[in-house]
Amino acid sequence: MKKIITAIVFLSITCTSYSNGKNSENNINFERLYVLGDSLSDTGAATGAITKYLNNCNDDNLRNLNPFFLPFLSLDPTISSLLNSGFLSNTCSNLPKEISFDTPAYMTRSFTNGKVAAEILAEKMSLELTPAWKVNDLSLFGFVNFKGSSQIGTNYAFSGAKAAIGKDLVDTLLLNKFALNQQLSALLAEKGDRDLGNDLFLIMIGANDIISATFNSDNLIIDSAVLEIEKSLLSLYNGGARNFIISNVPNIALLPLINPNLKPIAEYYSKDFNFKLNAKITDFKVNYGDANITYIDLYQVFDDLKKESSKKGMNFLSPCTTNISDSMINSVDFSVLLNTIRSGKLPFVYINGCSAQTINNHFFFDSVHPTSWGQEKLGNKMYELLLENSTKKN
Repeated sequence: MKKIITAIVFLSITCTSYSNGKNSENNINFERLYVLGDSLSDTGAATGAITKYLNNCNDDNLRNLNPFFLPFLSLDPTISSLLNSGFLSNTCSNLPKEISFDTPAYMTRSFTNGKVAAEILAEKMSLELTPAWKVNDLSLFGFVNFKGSSQIGTNYAFSGAKAAIGKDLVDTLLLNKFALNQQLSALLAEKGDRDLGNDLFLIMIGANDIISATFNSDNLIIDSAVLEIEKSLLSLYNGGARNFIISNVPNIALLPLINPNLKPIAEYYSKDFNFKLNAKITDFKVNYGDANITYIDLYQVFDDLKKESSKKGMNFLSPCTTNISDSMINSVDFSVLLNTIRSGKLPFVYINGCSAQTINNHFFFDSVHPTSWGQEKLGNKMYELLLENSTKKN
C-alpha cells in the first residue's frame, strides 16, 4: 500500500512539474501579461467600451433644447453635419444594445480573421488575456451624454488608439479617451496594491500616430508619440514593473491605406519614429539597469513577412476587405457612421476578388491590419525574442 501511495505522490509531483515547467524552464514564467496598444492588439476593448457607452446614453439636453438656437448651432460645421445626418435626433432611442464587427472579423471584435499577436503570445505563456478599460463620461457637445464605464482585465489595447493625444475629429470625439496615457492610468488605477514585478507589459502602439502625421504632414506628432511611450514606460517602472516588450512601428508606407504620393513621407516618419524610440529605449536600459526590455523591431519583422509571403505566393499589395474606418482617416462622414451605429454592426466587404475561401492568400485583412497568418507570425516572433532575451539574462 505504501508503494502505491508513494507512486501516486511521485506521479503527482512529476505531472505538476511538467505542467508548471512549460515556461519556467525558459525563465519567462510571468504571472500576468498586460497589453497597451491599438487595433493590432485589441481583443474586445473597443466593442466592449463602446457598447457600454451606448447602453448609458442620455439625450435629455437635446430634447430640452430650444428650437430658437438651432440656426445658430448650425453655423458650426461639425454640429451642422450631426444635425443634417439625423445623428442628434432621438439619438438614444435609435442606438443598438451592442456594437460588434461583422464577419469575417474574428470573434466579432478584432480587425483580423484570427487571433491577434498578443493572444498568440499569451497562449504560449499559458496566460489569460481579457479586454479592459476605464473611461470617464463622454459628451457630444453637451447635447448627448454617455456615462463612463470600466472593466477589469489585462488587455487595454483599443482600436484606433494613439500614443499621443490626437487632434483629428474622431480623436476629440472618442479616441483620446483611450490614448496610451489613458490606458496606463486605467491599468495603474485598477491594479491596486498588487506587485507588478512578476508581470510582463507589452506596449505596441504608434502606427496610428504615424498615419495621422502622414496625412497631416505634421512631424511634431512623432516626437509627442515617442515621448508618451517613454513616459508610460517610466510610470510602469516607478509602479514596480520590471519586464517589458516594446515594439516600434512597421514601415507605414507598406500599408494599402497609404496612397502612392504619400508613401515617401510615411516611410520617412516611420523611420524617424523608430530611430527616436530606439534612442529612448537605449537610454532607459542604461538608466534603469534592472529593467528587462525585449525590443521588437516591427519594421524589420514586416519586411521579413513581406518577403516570406511573396515566396508563398500571397498577395501583399491588396487588402481582402474594406470597412468604414478606411474612409474616415481624415474626415468623419456622420451619415455613414450613424447607419453603422444604428445597425450595431461594423460591416466588412470583400474586395479585390477576395472571399472567405481565399482570405488567407492575402497578407492584409483590410487596408491596415494583417490577416491571421501575419498575426500568428508576429506572436511567435515576440515569444521567440522573449526567450532569447531571457537566455541572455542568465
